[in-house]
Amino acid sequence: MTVLGDLDDFIEVCGLQAELYDRGLIDLHVAVDTLQRLAECWGLPEVHGQDTIQAIIAFAPAPHDEASVNSPPLSDFDRREMERRIECWEAADRNPVPVATEPARYRTPQSVIDAFWCVLRQGDADRLSLWLADHSRDASYLNEIWRAKCSTAAA
Repeated sequence: MTVLGDLDDFIEVCGLQAELYDRGLIDLHVAVDTLQRLAECWGLPEVHGQDTIQAIIAFAPAPHDEASVNSPPLSDFDRREMERRIECWEAADRNPVPVATEPARYRTPQSVIDAFWCVLRQGDADRLSLWLADHSRDASYLNEIWRAKCSTAAA
């Protein structure tokens, strides 16, 4: 079984989904379903077991209710710390760091890398050749990561 994703990366994505849920930007079911599909696409349940994946997904954010809105007042220390951070952010906004004018170098998008692994797994050399011909700008980089994966698998 080829694992396309790392368990640490999956844990990080779970944290990001939990943050989106906590901010009320996504529904709990959407977050959980998305994480389960991602785990399956990456091949994580087969390697680590479905129970492990479910335990990681169970970030269990508290539902939004009035109790969470009516939180206790901040201590003086916390209030001063928040004010200090806001002042720092505002100062950074007043004095922005100049952005380099050098054009960004091309980088193969993650979606192309993911699609490459999917086409490669199909085991059809002709289809892979056609697909790579359509992605000629990315072919050399995809060849590099494929060789790296083969060398680590052989080791």
